[in-house]
Amino acid sequence: MINLNVLLWVTLGTLGSCAEVTVVINGTVVDCRGSPCACCNGGVKRCNWEEYCDAGCVDTIWGYRCKNICYGNCYTCQQEFGIPCNECKNTFYDASSNCNESCSVGCNNGSCFDDGTCSQCTENFEGVKCETCNQGKYGSNCSNDCLHQNCRCTNGTNCDSCKAGFYGRTTYCQSPCSAGCQNGECNDDASCTCRQGFVGSLCMECITGHYGEECDTRCSGGCSDSMCLRNGTCNQCRPGYYGEQCNNICASGCSDGICKRNGACTCRLKYTGSHCDSCEKGRYGVNCKHECSVGCITSSCGKDNGFCNCLPNFNGKQCLLCTDGFYGTSCQLHCFDKCINKACSMSDGKCTFGCMDGFTSDNCTAHCHADCRACAQHDPLICTSCFNEFSGTNCKCPPNCNCASGSDICLSCNNTYMYHDKQCKCHAQKCCIDQGCNECINAKYFSYKNSCCECPNSCKDGLCSSGHSCQNGCEDLFYGSFCSLKCTDIDNKCFKCAQVDGSCLRCTEGYFPNVNGTCMKCLLSCKENACDPDNGRCSKGCKDGLWGIHCTETCNLLCKTCDRMNGDCIDCVHPVLYGPICNLSCSSSCISSKCNDDGECLNGCSDGYTGVKCDTVQKTSEDVRSSAGMVVVWVVVGISATLVTLVIIKRRHIAIKVIGEVRSAIKNGRSKTDINNVYEDIDDVTGDPSHNQEYEMTQTSTEGVERRSCQYSNTTLRQCY
Repeated sequence: MINLNVLLWVTLGTLGSCAEVTVVINGTVVDCRGSPCACCNGGVKRCNWEEYCDAGCVDTIWGYRCKNICYGNCYTCQQEFGIPCNECKNTFYDASSNCNESCSVGCNNGSCFDDGTCSQCTENFEGVKCETCNQGKYGSNCSNDCLHQNCRCTNGTNCDSCKAGFYGRTTYCQSPCSAGCQNGECNDDASCTCRQGFVGSLCMECITGHYGEECDTRCSGGCSDSMCLRNGTCNQCRPGYYGEQCNNICASGCSDGICKRNGACTCRLKYTGSHCDSCEKGRYGVNCKHECSVGCITSSCGKDNGFCNCLPNFNGKQCLLCTDGFYGTSCQLHCFDKCINKACSMSDGKCTFGCMDGFTSDNCTAHCHADCRACAQHDPLICTSCFNEFSGTNCKCPPNCNCASGSDICLSCNNTYMYHDKQCKCHAQKCCIDQGCNECINAKYFSYKNSCCECPNSCKDGLCSSGHSCQNGCEDLFYGSFCSLKCTDIDNKCFKCAQVDGSCLRCTEGYFPNVNGTCMKCLLSCKENACDPDNGRCSKGCKDGLWGIHCTETCNLLCKTCDRMNGDCIDCVHPVLYGPICNLSCSSSCISSKCNDDGECLNGCSDGYTGVKCDTVQKTSEDVRSSAGMVVVWVVVGISATLVTLVIIKRRHIAIKVIGEVRSAIKNGRSKTDINNVYEDIDDVTGDPSHNQEYEMTQTSTEGVERRSCQYSNTTLRQCY
């Protein structure tokens, strides 16, 4: 290319026999033949002693002394001979022909490369040499428009050839070549060389197994033989597939996994819907094998995950859990109150996080051993924490003691406490009045070997007179001179006992002290078997047919229930009876023969009778017939009442006999087995189904314990002396 820093021009003239060669160097016109080395590249100073330009000549000049002009339109040439041409002047090309070829007028700035190609074309020109008018243009400057835009024309109306990418010159090139033609070009008959992926004479078809505009997309694997149309539509689907392109898999609910082209099929068990893609109502999951939770508001739930909205007391995304405090298949049961956080297993109510202090068992309904503040959930005897600083797995080891494992035997003391034989409750400095601990600060301590020892907890109010006796007696549950024995060691149902001999004075609920000083079950004659734990009196009243403080008296044979204190009848065994001993009959003229305790009819009178007791006859023309009817009624009522009364009298005679045996058994201290047999006789008479239960009357040794005898009367269970 031309060096823009040096403006060169050459003037050729004839002056005699010599041609004038001039150039402009750095703005000065220089005659290359006027003086030696005038046109050396770098000036005359680059001319050697032989007058040879050793740096070459300026552009367009050649020769040893740089006096000759390059041939043709050559801009730079070889220094010695002027050939070959190295570079052409602007707007010329082909150095091999001394640049005799002119660049196309379509080249930008008229400049081109040595092969005539242009770096960029001017407007309306195209081609590598920019010598062709753009499609639809013609003229020397390609500024005129052809009538048919897809044609190349020379006069505006003719069609010499088609624009690249179109064919059909006779129809003015209206048809585009197939997208499958190489470079998008085709012959005038539309035939062409196909691109990769295309086949056919016109390259309009895809190779087998492909489709799409570029034929570069594989047919769906669901297509039979993997063949499809240009748009991807399969001719036929393989078994188990459906859709236009057979790219959908038949629903898992379709029988044998086969469906029609639209996806419809015959459903397997547990599936529903035209495409068998839904679970039957109430089911979800893979193969619809899971059932929606009973906790869902409706029987339906999420097809894939079983999620649903929950009924009250249910929780969780699938409503499979009970809310805190409930359990059971329908979460309708309350977790037991003693469960920590009231949390329990949905299936069986077992407490999830264990029990509150003092309770044990799976559902925390059982009590820990009395010595334990808290115990293991599986064993009430294994203590996990103790009261009053006691320690050990059974909380038997007293405070400040070191005991053998699982034992309450104090082996040594700690924390500066003394005398393990005194349960380490003695201290040489605490609670002492004088330095020698000969006197203690109050009656809650006693002096022992230069120390003050705490009175035992079993002493009432914590007061003791010495190390050997309690000042105010024993706390409940303890007895003995030093209150060191437990009432429960004699009877585990005993709550309070006599300090001297340990005979029970009060029992736990459902029991009362018997003549032996041990606890026996409340009498079955008590309603709900409930009695006073001190004296056995029935606390909730008597069962039907009995009266008295201990419900050991029998009501009149015709009474169903009677007054507990005086035995007067409250209800009679038959509705036609009334009176304090149910020995009077309601008037047969009373409707349904029902009357109150005074004999007054409750439902009014039969026809023909009047008065509060319906005992006044209204005289009418029908008196005779009515009288006959009443006779029949009286006979029927009399027979019925007689039969009922006989049955009741028989049962009551047996009951009287059995109750007498109960009294005798209690009085004589008979064995548990004998009394249970008597109780079962009562059950047989009264129809009480509880006779299968065990009736306990605890018998313990009375050796070394004061014996007491008791007498029974109608109003008092026992009088002991």
